[in-house]
Amino acid sequence: MGEISLVNQDFKALELFMDAQQSIKHASGLARLNDFNAAILVMQGVVTELSKTSGSSIQHFVKVVPYFQKAGRYSELQEYCTDSLIPAVRNAAKLSFSHTNQAIIDAFSSLYTSKIYEKLQLAATREKCKADMSLFDALRNKFLNEYQRLLIIGEKLQLLEEYKQAIDLFGSDRSKWPDIIQEKFFAN
Repeated sequence: MGEISLVNQDFKALELFMDAQQSIKHASGLARLNDFNAAILVMQGVVTELSKTSGSSIQHFVKVVPYFQKAGRYSELQEYCTDSLIPAVRNAAKLSFSHTNQAIIDAFSSLYTSKIYEKLQLAATREKCKADMSLFDALRNKFLNEYQRLLIIGEKLQLLEEYKQAIDLFGSDRSKWPDIIQEKFFAN
């Protein structure tokens, strides 16, 4: 019964993703027609839906950022990103990396957040807002550094968990472990 439930969840996630893909194409078409306000509305819906699924590309989330700038709504952009876009990508990272440890989830949340600030920096550059350019560059670097720091911690925690599983599976006498497992944990 549990397997059927998982298949249904995967099906729903795929359906949401496919609907989002269609909506992204629609938003792109609206943008090509210079109807950036309509494209923003469509993409805001996409962001909401993608935040509920795993495996979504950060590129799908940040597609909305230049639409604000091109619509002449740059002044709304930072608030939208802070209040909606960043929480959405953090939730998507949590779903996408739920099979890992919290440090890896937080690492990818930070990476996705850095990508948003990268897009904000580009919008600020186009608007010639030097103060915002500097702010967004600093935030991008902060979250990128946090990603790198947390990823190292997360990978070490993951390796430790795998080591504990190896002990449970093969016993504490490492000489009796398969060579490939020994190499994973004890290779120079």
